[in-house]
Amino acid sequence: MHPIPPILLLLLFSFLLPGTGAATEITALTPAAASPGEPVTLSGGPFDDSARVILGEVEIVPDQSASRTLLFTVPSLPPGAYALAVRQQDKLWPSPFIFHLREPTPEITALNPANLDECADEAEHRVSVDGTGILPGAVVLLDGAVVPSASDGGAPLHFTVPILPGGLHEVKVVNPGGTPSLPRTLTVSDIPVIYSVQQGPDRVNTYELHIEGKNFRYVSALSVNGLRVTSRTGGDLSTLQGEYLEYIDCRNLIYHRYPYSGELKRVSLQVINPGGRESPVYHVSIP
Repeated sequence: MHPIPPILLLLLFSFLLPGTGAATEITALTPAAASPGEPVTLSGGPFDDSARVILGEVEIVPDQSASRTLLFTVPSLPPGAYALAVRQQDKLWPSPFIFHLREPTPEITALNPANLDECADEAEHRVSVDGTGILPGAVVLLDGAVVPSASDGGAPLHFTVPILPGGLHEVKVVNPGGTPSLPRTLTVSDIPVIYSVQQGPDRVNTYELHIEGKNFRYVSALSVNGLRVTSRTGGDLSTLQGEYLEYIDCRNLIYHRYPYSGELKRVSLQVINPGGRESPVYHVSIP
């Protein structure tokens, strides 16, 4: 039996060394489905430092590589099924696996503002939605119903809150494929507040007290030293007798007061909304 020539032994040994001509194979893909930003592990090999993961037509540099494993992060690509391969030493080694890229789960990181007043104009009811994983075409749900929303060239989503009752409300973002975020709480305050009180026109035996604040209602009442004065609206208010409250808008009320003397006295005022919502007590010195 003739001995094997040394050159043949060297060639045979070289085929058994990783990265010098040995066939590369992919034996496992974990997980087989993931979202952008998530880690995925390829098993098989042998792999070397030149190994690159090919996902569809995108080449990915592994985060970690070893002789038998490649760890990579899923890039931001549209959801769908992607062919998977490894490029190594200018050779492409196909994979028997198909990788399924899932739609990312959106996450709301902040609502700005997250607290609104019931009495607010449209600009004050404009809410921005900051988050991650929100895809173009995502929609905003407010208490389970879709509300019109928009995004200014990649800026956060924003929407205008319609008229809502006071309390806690739920905001979600749903990506085009139907993947929803966890809910985020939007608080609407219906608690009235008095900011200022100014004396208005004096008609000898009666005068106006102008009350400025927020979250006033059409049927709000005014507590004056514990006595309730109710709202009167519509018709000819000049013919009314006795003290009454006139609703102007959600920020302005007029208290028509009949003082029994012109002497200044300390008076406590409190606006009371339906349902028992009360403003903090406001003290003023008036006749």
